[in-house]
Amino acid sequence: MALHVKKFMDGRKTPREVWSENIGFRCLRCGRLPNVVVRSYIARDDLFRRGMPAALPALMRRYDGNLPTVPLIDGKAYVLIGEAAACHDHQRDLEVDCARAPSYYVAVFDRGPDDIKPMVSVA
Repeated sequence: MALHVKKFMDGRKTPREVWSENIGFRCLRCGRLPNVVVRSYIARDDLFRRGMPAALPALMRRYDGNLPTVPLIDGKAYVLIGEAAACHDHQRDLEVDCARAPSYYVAVFDRGPDDIKPMVSVA
C-alpha cells in the first residue's frame, strides 16, 4: 500500500503566493508582493451629502463618465473610491489607517485564499 500526497501546484507555491502574484497590486510602501488588499467604498448618498462633490469629477474620469455602484452590506449602492495593498510588514499600518478613516467609509479587506490542505489518497 502506497500513500500519495497531492499538494497544490506540486508544492512549488501556496495558493496565497499565487494570489499575491496575480492580484495586480504591490505594497504601497516598499513595493513587495501584497499580503492584503483593501478597497474603500462610500455610499452613493453620502458622496453627495458629506460635501464630496469636489471628488466627483475625478471619479467620473476614472470610470469614463459613469459612476458604477456595488451593493454591499445593507443593500445600499456604494462607489469604489480607492484601493490599497500592503505586504506582511506594512499590513498593520494599513489597518490602522483604515481605522482612522471617517465612519462613512467602508473598507473591505481581501486577504486572499486560505491555505489548501494536501489531498491524501491511499492506493
